[in-house]
Amino acid sequence: MTAKKIARNALCPCGSGHKYKKCCQGQAAPSPTAQAIPIPKLATIADLLKSGLAYQQAGQLAQAEALYRQVLQQSPGQPDALHLLGLIAYHVGKHDTALQLINEAIRYAPNSAVFYNNLGLVLKELAQWESAIAAHQKALALQPDYAQAYNNLAVLFKEQGHLDKAISHFKQAIAIGPQLIEAHSNLGSCYKDTGEFALAIACHQQALLLNPDYFAAYNNLGRVFEAINDLPQAISYFRKAIALNPQDAELQHNLAIVLLKSGEFAEGWQYYESRYHPSRKNPNTQPPKLPFQQWQGELLTGKALLIWTEQGFGDEIQFSRYVLILKAMGAARITLTCKAPLKPLLATLADVDQLLVAKEITSIGYHDFWTFPLSIPLHCATTLDTLPAYPQYLAALPERIQHWQPKLPTARFRVGLVWKGSSLHKNDANRSISHLNLLAPVWGVGGITFISLQKGQGEDETDGLPLLHLGSDIQDFADTAAIVAQLDLIICVDTVIAHLAGALGKPVWLLLPFSADWRWLTGRTDSPWYPQMVLFRQSRHGDWADVFEQVKARLLAMVE
Repeated sequence: MTAKKIARNALCPCGSGHKYKKCCQGQAAPSPTAQAIPIPKLATIADLLKSGLAYQQAGQLAQAEALYRQVLQQSPGQPDALHLLGLIAYHVGKHDTALQLINEAIRYAPNSAVFYNNLGLVLKELAQWESAIAAHQKALALQPDYAQAYNNLAVLFKEQGHLDKAISHFKQAIAIGPQLIEAHSNLGSCYKDTGEFALAIACHQQALLLNPDYFAAYNNLGRVFEAINDLPQAISYFRKAIALNPQDAELQHNLAIVLLKSGEFAEGWQYYESRYHPSRKNPNTQPPKLPFQQWQGELLTGKALLIWTEQGFGDEIQFSRYVLILKAMGAARITLTCKAPLKPLLATLADVDQLLVAKEITSIGYHDFWTFPLSIPLHCATTLDTLPAYPQYLAALPERIQHWQPKLPTARFRVGLVWKGSSLHKNDANRSISHLNLLAPVWGVGGITFISLQKGQGEDETDGLPLLHLGSDIQDFADTAAIVAQLDLIICVDTVIAHLAGALGKPVWLLLPFSADWRWLTGRTDSPWYPQMVLFRQSRHGDWADVFEQVKARLLAMVE
């Protein structure tokens, strides 16, 4: 990590919790420079600490560390030097070291609220949530008017889903420190999560009144307008955030999502490459370590290409279709990697020369290029008009069909149901239906046999309801495909089953939240990705009732 990078993103060592780039009062921090900071010849401990802090705020961490260690040579238990060394370790990602140093500082200065506040920040990075909360609470016990500690404590509550507590603590931070910019914007993010969008917008705008260059507020406003499907406004705010912080991959990724959702694929695919930038936290796309170069759109005639797995099961199914395009572009050999549960299903995909489970690979032969599947549309210049929408590109295995056929009811019209996705998905609360009972209006349609394909989350909700539950016995996606192939219709939320059924060419009715994933675009009842798919969208945020009534009406018409 360079000094410039640290100076831009790290917290100010004064203990305020603000970034280096903006000091406590919103003024610019010293920019990194090679110029030496003068140190008195007969430097006292106070002089050394002051000079070290100046170096640290300028991003010159090696110089700062040397001065703090000089302090500790003169006074081994000097708490400020220990604390500031801990912050340097924190800024460069050495969180265990930071924890040890700040705890040592607290041992010598047990009544420092600043030390406890920064201890909480380190514990948060180590995912020690309860200890982090306790540290911030200790800071507040020592200094009840510590606005930043209230803000940091509220951030922890928000990340744990305790929105009421988070809102209360953000408000307390603002009451004590009305100039605390991030508290206003953080409160706005909470209101977005509770669906109070007007309040969210007002909070972020207040943050911008305090600091018109606060890029995080522009980013957060973009996310609010995305949530209410005002995509032009969302794009505008994300662009403003990027103009202020052009190297931030998270901002670029957010812009990519709304551009793709708007159907602006040419620019959207470009920005979507930010999804695997190393600066992003917990990306679902991890570049492999391979001895050949990443494909950037070069000619593939006679070349060998490896497609490396990324993101979720649904993404892999949806974008595996591009194998057919790449072969048509002249690729001589295509190796596709995947997650283990997908392998039997993806083995039915045409034009794959070798299919490998990524986590089982110990060595791999030479290829000319490798690529992520979701980077292929960029290099193929995919637009809405050129999107490869195949009626069917995967198939159920005959032996699996034979296995499942006796388990299925011999009914006239069989409908598969999936009402929840994975609980690990960051948007699961928005896309999943909270309980199968909410689908009660659908049960009233006669002449239909419902089959549950739900596996994992939600399986226990089927007891006493009029449907056959098969999900518990499904072993992999080839099993699911064999069942789906024998059904007349699939009704599901936005999860992998939608892509599986679509790739098999089966009719799919997809139940979507008000603000849906980018691949379903906006305002459409059809999908350009799957010709047999019908989209049912919420008309109000969080309200599934109208969706179920639409589904019921369409089922009645179909049965009649």
